Amino acid sequence: MDIIHCIFDELYKENIPVGEVYTCLGLEDKGDNGIALAAEALLDFVKGKK
Repeated sequence: MDIIHCIFDELYKENIPVGEVYTCLGLEDKGDNGIALAAEALLDFVKGKK
């Protein structure tokens, strides 16, 4: 089994949230603030504000 599968299996076993962060990098119509918006959304999630 690949190491990445082992890591994700352990994360799921421990009920650790797993997801993706969309930064919109490379998308012309999204501007330059995709990373800041993604970071803000992640912090809100971690703080429990969802």
